[in-house]
Amino acid sequence: RLGGRVVGRAARRAGAPHDGRATPALPFGSRAFSDSPMGFMGAANLGGFDERRVQVTEYDTGGFEIRNDIYVPSSVILLSNSVFLWRPQTVEDVTLDSVRIFTVVHPRPEYVVLGLGEHGAEVRLTEIYFALRDEGISVEQMDTSNAIHTFNILNDEGREVGAAVLTPQPRGDEVRDPFEALWPA
Repeated sequence: RLGGRVVGRAARRAGAPHDGRATPALPFGSRAFSDSPMGFMGAANLGGFDERRVQVTEYDTGGFEIRNDIYVPSSVILLSNSVFLWRPQTVEDVTLDSVRIFTVVHPRPEYVVLGLGEHGAEVRLTEIYFALRDEGISVEQMDTSNAIHTFNILNDEGREVGAAVLTPQPRGDEVRDPFEALWPA
């Protein structure tokens, strides 16, 4: 529900402690959906749900709810039609290699939003900015909340967009390495 208080369904499903103040993300329409590769550079594909574009419908301090369906207690990479688990947990973990997926997927995003936690990064990630710009991809870095809203709006417009978003404020009880939960040793 937009406007007003939203109870954190996603946080309750994940069993996370919750104060009842989850933040809604903007709902948007549907578009064509396709599959993409799994397990590339620290990302595991959670996409391919059905024939609608990806949207983050809700988020809380430690994770994201994708299309009112899947709660991901981890940082994520979002593409127009796919969602990937993403290993970085802090701004210091974000490297050029961790976002290189945007240069090899098809269709390639024309615009990438970096959501760097609750307050964003104090310094510009210039190595990432210049490397993606050289690949023809525009990059903007901001806090996670604005990155989610920007991604949802551009994706709803049918633009080829990508986002790499850190959890707004890691709780400490989320899975440190999301791949351990998927493939335990």
